[in-house]
Amino acid sequence: MQLTLLTHLSSLKVLLAVGITFIVLPIIFYIIRKKAKLNPMQSINNAVGFMLFLGIVMILPSFYYVYLDRKFDIGDYSKADILYVAAQNDELGAVKRMLKQGANPSEPTRFGECSFYSAADRGDVEMAQLMLDHGADVNFAEGDKTPLGAACRRGYTETARFLLENGADPDYMPEKYISALNCAASGDEGYDYRLIELLCSYGADPASVCIDSDGRKMLPFKFYFDKSWDKTLTNDEQEAYDRIAALLERPYVEWVMKNADFLIEKSKEQ
Repeated sequence: MQLTLLTHLSSLKVLLAVGITFIVLPIIFYIIRKKAKLNPMQSINNAVGFMLFLGIVMILPSFYYVYLDRKFDIGDYSKADILYVAAQNDELGAVKRMLKQGANPSEPTRFGECSFYSAADRGDVEMAQLMLDHGADVNFAEGDKTPLGAACRRGYTETARFLLENGADPDYMPEKYISALNCAASGDEGYDYRLIELLCSYGADPASVCIDSDGRKMLPFKFYFDKSWDKTLTNDEQEAYDRIAALLERPYVEWVMKNADFLIEKSKEQ
């Protein structure tokens, strides 16, 4: 119900305007008739009365949903908000309608995310392609998050491939957030070894340093090494793990050696 109302918000407002007109015109007619002491035909009186009734029928639900109902509160929704709701509900038709109306898929919403980021975070390539076709920024950072980082954190290899093919920068990261490679190495969802190899094939830096909210510096190998303790690996998984670990370990060791003094000082502080 809410989505239907939101995506037809313009129509509701038009309905509201027409309803007000249908109410105002009969009132004006009755005022003029009274002052001019006119006596129109009964059919005209009936038509004016019907117009008044129709105006009331049109205005009440429109006014209620747009301005009074706090459950929906749709009168204050921006186009970007409506696009986000449509995308979250997998309503492709509603998404297309809002994009045609000029909704910006990279505009932050009242929900704290942008629609394009949400599509990447859910691994919805079709939705992401539609938004790219309508001007979405493939590298847009929503606060401290990027679409590519979201896809990698979820383990969506094909979504990550789609974003990379469309110009996503594998090394771009907002302040105090981890890169896409770090997201892949520490991913929340399962093991997809192809993801790290994919990012590296697009030039991702295996020694990309991220700084977390506590000021700690982390590299992909550290995330990946810790990940191996979370589950028992099959022989094929172990082989893939060792291959990826070898890819990430050398840059990690080189960085540790280069920053040995800093790390010693940091350990003393702790």
